[in-house]
Amino acid sequence: MRVLAAFLLSLLLVPAGFAQDPALKDQLAQAKQLWAEQGDREGAMARFQEILAALEPRGRTLGPEWLKVLVETHAWMAVLDDRQPTRRPQAQKHLDALLDLDPDADLDKVPFNARLQSQLEASRATRFGRLALKVPQEGVTVRLDGRDVPPGTRHLLPGDHVVEASRAGHRPFRQTLALGVRESKSLEVNLERVASTLTFELSPGEATVTLDGGPAVAAGQGATRTVVVDGLGPGEHLLEISAPCHRTRRIAVPASFTAPLADHGLEPVTLASAQGRLDLTSPMPGGQAFLGDRPLGPLPLKGVGVCPGTHLLRVAFPAGAFTRTLEVKEGGVLALEARPRPRLLNLGLAGTRSFAGRDRLVQQLAALGDRVELLATTAGKEAPEAAMARLKAAPDTELVLWVQPVEEEPIRHVEVVVTTLQGEMSRILVKPLEEDPLGSLVAALNRMPPLEVKHGGLRLLDLPGSEGPWVLEASEAARAAGIRTGEPLGSLGGERPVTAAEARRIMAEASGDHLPVVQGGRELTLPLALEALELSRRDPDLCYPALLVQLRLLQRQAASGAQGLLAFHEAVALQHFQAWERAAERLRDARTSRKEGVSQGTLDYHTGLCLLRLGRVLLPEARRALEAASRHPAATLWGPEGPKVAPLARQLLDELKP
Repeated sequence: MRVLAAFLLSLLLVPAGFAQDPALKDQLAQAKQLWAEQGDREGAMARFQEILAALEPRGRTLGPEWLKVLVETHAWMAVLDDRQPTRRPQAQKHLDALLDLDPDADLDKVPFNARLQSQLEASRATRFGRLALKVPQEGVTVRLDGRDVPPGTRHLLPGDHVVEASRAGHRPFRQTLALGVRESKSLEVNLERVASTLTFELSPGEATVTLDGGPAVAAGQGATRTVVVDGLGPGEHLLEISAPCHRTRRIAVPASFTAPLADHGLEPVTLASAQGRLDLTSPMPGGQAFLGDRPLGPLPLKGVGVCPGTHLLRVAFPAGAFTRTLEVKEGGVLALEARPRPRLLNLGLAGTRSFAGRDRLVQQLAALGDRVELLATTAGKEAPEAAMARLKAAPDTELVLWVQPVEEEPIRHVEVVVTTLQGEMSRILVKPLEEDPLGSLVAALNRMPPLEVKHGGLRLLDLPGSEGPWVLEASEAARAAGIRTGEPLGSLGGERPVTAAEARRIMAEASGDHLPVVQGGRELTLPLALEALELSRRDPDLCYPALLVQLRLLQRQAASGAQGLLAFHEAVALQHFQAWERAAERLRDARTSRKEGVSQGTLDYHTGLCLLRLGRVLLPEARRALEAASRHPAATLWGPEGPKVAPLARQLLDELKP
């Protein structure tokens, strides 16, 4: 009953892996100690029985180490059972069980008495035959019935047995012999030399070795491994050793290595690395890099080894993705900054209706990703409704595109739908039979309007008869540089601008942050700075959903000081969709330290406009926003030379008075 309980307990606890539990070995040691040092037969037997319950069901399927544990446990159980006359028949059963597992078991450490030892030898003699294996040569691998065995005497069950022997450079040996009960036979194995061998240490271990241009003769894994090259017949030979990302090495083997045939050793062979190196950074955290299917790990990465050749680099971000085809040269170093691009899911043409130009349009949609530069595109086969539901549940993209025929007979137009996951949607009508029906879509998706411009803080005016654009206003920095208002500019950056537009172009295209100016015969240096530009709400050449996802992604990458204006740009883009409430929310989150041009006053003014659109219930909040805007005299709309915000805000406040 106690044995059965222990067996059931072992099955319940760890049915599959218990045979590999190191605690079993500790249990064996404890059982032997209980008997040998304390004379606790019952305690020792209980532990031995638990080991048998765990290991016996697996029997010969156990590995050599655990098979030895099971054999020794049977031997100890035989010793304990033999000490009680009523249990001595059980001792013979344990002896038979261990002989079934290993007829040649080494039991020197088990305290068999003479009676048990005699029983064991008698069982061996009546059940097995004896085979004495002699192998004079060194380094020979001997297999008996498919299992590696050392030379020596083996006890075998009656029947046919197969002896195999092998050694590099020698002809393999195989012989089947019959053995009866109590029969003794002897077999000496002498292998015939048929080739020379080469042995050497190889690094890296995964390198492939070929002999005379034939198939691989050795391959493996690891940092270093020992390689034995067999099959060198008389004459000269050529070894070729190669591994990915390493220089191939060729070793000429002289004819003297094969006359006479013998074993030879070579100096260790180490292949030189042929890798390039990749450094990868990103302004956005959370990037995970992949080179083809090989994961490189989280960014930033420094000195990653890359095999020479062409590779596809992918970086996955919490939002957006980065892809780049790399051309890696041996010893070269590539340093890249991975700036994520919004992800566009291209669902292609929806529906099955036939129309003129359908096949051509499908082909162009399939190649859309090759033409779009600002987005990372993937293709999908779902229905738009299913794709949107899936992406909202687990977003792995920011933008979705599909095309659907317009309901008309015959179909002459299709509608391109581009939408964010938040529902900001644009619809573009195109004609499938046009030369490039997707041309306007591609141009819109590839367009990102400028958000800043280099400017000198001058408000300029064209006056007829003036030698150059007239300076109406100048910023504090421009005045400190000596610029005077009420006078024209003579030259700017070495050019003589005739119009204010030309002067703005010169400032915008300047390479540095200062520009030489001549005004009234005086040579001055005008400081330049990046000034914010306000997005247009009604630009027909823009795809506003794509613009929105670009702005949202830029905000995730931007430093805290730049996020305020990016939130303002997002709010302006939301106004395109008349999403006044969401635009007002983004504007309230937006802050900037700028005081001139598109600045905090501009944000306050737009906040007031959005709140006015939401009805009279928010009129008090609208007034407060406009009052704040009126206190920014240098703030403008559109750009550094746009209309002043303060007078516009005061005008609206006057109109709102009861």
